[in-house]
Amino acid sequence: MLVRGISSLTRASSSKPSLSASAVILLTSALLITTTSSSQYSAGGFIAEVQSISSATTNHQQLPATPPVQLHDLHHLAEGGSLDGSPPAVNSDDLPAHSHTSRLIPDSVPQASRSPSTRTSTNHNLHLPPLITTPHSHHHHSGPPKLHLNESAILLTHQPSPLSFLSHDRHLKISNPLTGDLVPDQHHTPTYPSWIIVHAIGMILAWFVFLPLAIATSNHKSYWPSVICRAGFLSFLMLGIISGCVYRSLTPELYVGEKHSALGYIISLIGIGLSIFDLLPIWRILKSCSMRKSPSVNYLPVPDGDENRSQNSESPMFAWAAAYFHVSFLENGETNHLRAPFLSKILLCSKAVLDRAMVVAASAAVISGLVVYTGACRAEYINGCLAHFIKGGIFFWYGILSWTRYLGGYPEHGWPWGQSSEARIGSLSAEMIESIVVFIYGSTNVWMERFGTAPGEPYTVKQVQHVSIAMMFAFGGLAGIMLETPKLRRLLFRSDTGRTSNPFPTLCIAITGLAMSLHHQEYQFQVVIHTLWGGLLGLFGILRWTTYALGEGEGGPPITEALGSLCLISGGTVFMESVEQITFTAIRHKFDDVMAFLNVTIAFVCLVMLWIMILMVIKRSNS
Repeated sequence: MLVRGISSLTRASSSKPSLSASAVILLTSALLITTTSSSQYSAGGFIAEVQSISSATTNHQQLPATPPVQLHDLHHLAEGGSLDGSPPAVNSDDLPAHSHTSRLIPDSVPQASRSPSTRTSTNHNLHLPPLITTPHSHHHHSGPPKLHLNESAILLTHQPSPLSFLSHDRHLKISNPLTGDLVPDQHHTPTYPSWIIVHAIGMILAWFVFLPLAIATSNHKSYWPSVICRAGFLSFLMLGIISGCVYRSLTPELYVGEKHSALGYIISLIGIGLSIFDLLPIWRILKSCSMRKSPSVNYLPVPDGDENRSQNSESPMFAWAAAYFHVSFLENGETNHLRAPFLSKILLCSKAVLDRAMVVAASAAVISGLVVYTGACRAEYINGCLAHFIKGGIFFWYGILSWTRYLGGYPEHGWPWGQSSEARIGSLSAEMIESIVVFIYGSTNVWMERFGTAPGEPYTVKQVQHVSIAMMFAFGGLAGIMLETPKLRRLLFRSDTGRTSNPFPTLCIAITGLAMSLHHQEYQFQVVIHTLWGGLLGLFGILRWTTYALGEGEGGPPITEALGSLCLISGGTVFMESVEQITFTAIRHKFDDVMAFLNVTIAFVCLVMLWIMILMVIKRSNS
């Protein structure tokens, strides 16, 4: 029946060769699956840069048109061969049950009912009707995982990705619109990769070197180190913005609908505003120097004595803010004057939170920039990318927070290990913050797991798996919040020693790691990668429980917290690396080696932890 369908489509395509190409692809792919054969061909490219014939440029330049696909190639594919002309290859791993969640379409279904999909592929010379695929990632897999990629099955559930900026800069082009194979472009347009390199270097130096240095030196007795770091931040930020704009003006638009540019501009504007706030002391000094001979100089407010002092008032920025509010309210009476120190503290607290939030937002912008440049996370891949990057990023920054606690960070809140309980009075504990984050994460993800499903569609096994994890986070986080509430703690334990051994935040993380290490994957390499980051998350939970069991000794912070932080940061990083397109690319390019993934990840994490340690030393050296 499939052969007759192909023959009828061939006759129908004699007048319009491109009219029924998508239907031919579906029928030939179904034939491949039923005969347990697979077409072995190289998808090529980086980050699965396969293309369904993109209209590559709409703004500036026109790329060379992709050559039309010959219909005899489709016939050859239907017979089990590959698109490069090689004979069919039988792979024992590619059994019908392992068809990447695709469902076979019965022969009895009319042709008109086989094309409900809305996905289309377009090009300058060729117009293909929608690919007929079945939903991906909502079905339960069975059977052993495969060792080799089944490219035909991937194309059944994922449309080829358009040409990326990376491939364009490497002088590559799409050789076949149905698979997205990349070949060298002998007649390529001019490329300017040096501008994107300058953009990346400038942004990394601005957000992850000079901004953290400015934060670390903000409490120094002299404000000059912070001012110099802020000036460096602004300089490299402007370098990154300008080089990025130049690159985009010289390069065709190859990622329609990307949000990286908007995100980058938003956080850049906020960063510039915060830096101007820090640079205002220079303006005050210059103004006071120019007015030194004026009789009103002595009336300019400079806080003296203990009037506006507190344990945090040694910061030059605190002195500036206190002076500012002192001037503003001096003429409005004693009541407003007394409120000035309080308002200055609110202002500086908000600024400190924003400064640190900008570093986290910049990390999200870096990830989105990599996604846009490599052309990843389009169409069917987008939900998996969001899940891996958001959740992995949460674990990554959770580990950063744990590492700063080990190094003695946030002593004003009583967060360092081994600190006396008196310092924790009146502040939210670190475990309370962890419980709140876990609760918010779980309560929101319970509903988000059903995004993209039709109303009334029954729950799949995979959806139940993910929803149950989200519910565990919601209920576990709520239990942790109750355990960290002082009044409830006194009712439960009849005493309040200042810190409890709250297992719920780490329990949720450890169980998630254990569950995901057992999560079925389509390919063996994906199984091992998920087992790796699942084991790292589980090990973090065990080490945190060991800290609670041993108690806080007097000889310094527990070593279990340092090891646990390493595991949590590494687990979050590998979580992000286990996204589907990265694993597919690793398999295609013979980089599917778990040892390599682990070693590269640990090296990167050690670099991050070393840099944070240097920042903590700078912060404490002259504060």
